[in-house]
Amino acid sequence: MIAHSQIDIWCELTPSNLSNGLPAMNNIKLALKNGKHVVTTNKGPVSLFYDELNDLAKENNVTLQVEGTVMAGTPVINLLQGPLAGCKISKITGIEVII
Repeated sequence: MIAHSQIDIWCELTPSNLSNGLPAMNNIKLALKNGKHVVTTNKGPVSLFYDELNDLAKENNVTLQVEGTVMAGTPVINLLQGPLAGCKISKITGIEVII
């Protein structure tokens, strides 16, 4: 379905694990290789293979968007790749809530 569909954007919502990113990793790679933009909120493939996936997206002239995977939806990745690109980030802090 991914390889043969006429869609432009693949919204990846399949499950994955944090040891190998599967099965979501395979779906994301297939979509990128077939020239489809990918949007995912999946932590597995992104945390393990972001550089590989980002390179694959560039090779195929598509984008990989992963905004929902960090900081509960705070647009930190887009912020770092866009308005703050080229800035040196010296520290990121957060609030830990213990229940």
